[in-house]
Amino acid sequence: MNTLLPPARDREKGVTLIELLSALVVSAFVVAMASRIFLSGHAQFVRRSEESEKIALFYRLKAETEAGLKEEIAACSGGKLMLQTDSSQVDLGDRLRARLPGLTEARFVCLEPDPTGTGLQEWKDAAQPALIEYGLRVRVRGRVDSLIGSWLR
Repeated sequence: MNTLLPPARDREKGVTLIELLSALVVSAFVVAMASRIFLSGHAQFVRRSEESEKIALFYRLKAETEAGLKEEIAACSGGKLMLQTDSSQVDLGDRLRARLPGLTEARFVCLEPDPTGTGLQEWKDAAQPALIEYGLRVRVRGRVDSLIGSWLR
């Protein structure tokens, strides 16, 4: 009989070192996978939130611009567009900057049909311009994006 090894029933009590290490490795793997899934979901949430914020800002910017373009235009030159109010003239770019602090640049070009009616020329302060093209730059979270469009009167 082998006297160096304890009886078999005594060897089966408790947890061996190999079992303990394998349980720790499996637990670490589960925790690593769970944290990776969480971080991936969080990054996607942040990206979508930023995109949603940008879309909302551009929607508001476009609505504010088009509301201003519906008013009477007094002058349009050098990229500036002046609106006629009851008492004075107001620069539409300055009005937009006051309402949307992220706006860094606002440029406007006013056009009217040329005498032949086949093309467009710069507006000469006669009637209201037929077409207004605009370019707006907005800084959002360090990135600069542009909104470019046109308005037919």
